[in-house]
Amino acid sequence: MCLQTTTRYLQSHQRRVAPSNTPLQSVQGLSSWKRNHRGFGRQGPLTGAEILDALGDDALFLWRACRRSKQVAIQTIGCRYLRLDSKIEGFARLSPSILREFLTYSAIGLTRDQDSLVRKANEIASHIKEVSKAKLELAKNVFSTVLSRLEMTFS
Repeated sequence: MCLQTTTRYLQSHQRRVAPSNTPLQSVQGLSSWKRNHRGFGRQGPLTGAEILDALGDDALFLWRACRRSKQVAIQTIGCRYLRLDSKIEGFARLSPSILREFLTYSAIGLTRDQDSLVRKANEIASHIKEVSKAKLELAKNVFSTVLSRLEMTFS
């Protein structure tokens, strides 16, 4: 379903698919954003969060419009994990959540521009690796500091 068809569908079924106070600006905004060349054509692929910052509005509608559009390609980086919830027995959830995956771990661009989409996905993957490396280094430093203080205390 193309983006314009998705917009018409959501407008005609607004009561069934959206709370009455949720505007459809994100779907319409995505369409006009692409049409005015301020979007993918000019900037290349973006993350869901970058698109949401540009358009504002509702992240769930943006996710849905991108997923339903044949003009938009989404390249997801990483994988999901099934986590058992320790607070609710027998309850499991996906991590990251579908929306967080879209906003943070996905490159979103035009289907006709696969090379740029792959480059953006590689940039996101590199950034994720850098952040993970920094977190690991911080954890090692904290652990090392705690151990050295414990050694001094018990020596």
